[in-house]
Amino acid sequence: MSLITLSGSPKSGKSDLAYMLALKASEERGKVLIFNEDAKRDITSKLKKFNVVFPKNIHFITLFDIGVLPQMIAEYQPSLVIVDCYLGVAEDEATTYQKLSDIADQTDTQILLVRNIAKTTR
Repeated sequence: MSLITLSGSPKSGKSDLAYMLALKASEERGKVLIFNEDAKRDITSKLKKFNVVFPKNIHFITLFDIGVLPQMIAEYQPSLVIVDCYLGVAEDEATTYQKLSDIADQTDTQILLVRNIAKTTR
């Protein structure tokens, strides 16, 4: 299917936007998987400011190993997968993007990668 990236500075609202997209996708298209570094309770409490309660068809997985993604997609059959701020440890970004793009194509799934852009100094 496709790999989409959402990039920005830390604390710029990328995750909030991704979670709003997850809500819309869950309403219109079914299950959503969210891989993130935060605990589900931290995310749900954070989004109380939007008066949002996550539906049961949004599944949070806090420990992320890119190698388990195809298995999780096969198990849950999501319409959308969100990978929130995955840092490809011991991999360069191009390798991570290629792996996620290949998984999206092989599983016919849309994957949204949320990533931080480090600030540079001049």
